[in-house]
Amino acid sequence: MWVNIRSYPERMRAMGLRQIQVWIPDTRSEAFCTEAHRQSLAVAHSARSRDDQTFIDAAPDPQDQ
Repeated sequence: MWVNIRSYPERMRAMGLRQIQVWIPDTRSEAFCTEAHRQSLAVAHSARSRDDQTFIDAAPDPQDQ
């Protein structure tokens, strides 16, 4: 089934939507992994780590719904 590619943005605009482009961190990069690990250690070793973990544990798990 052939779909007119140009008509898709037109249909979206007709529904009141607009297209945007979003740049996000590349979670596959070594630099991202290194920084995420550094931040996780900082949180784990903070004076409020117990409070932080209690907050996280209290959040609902979307997979349970």
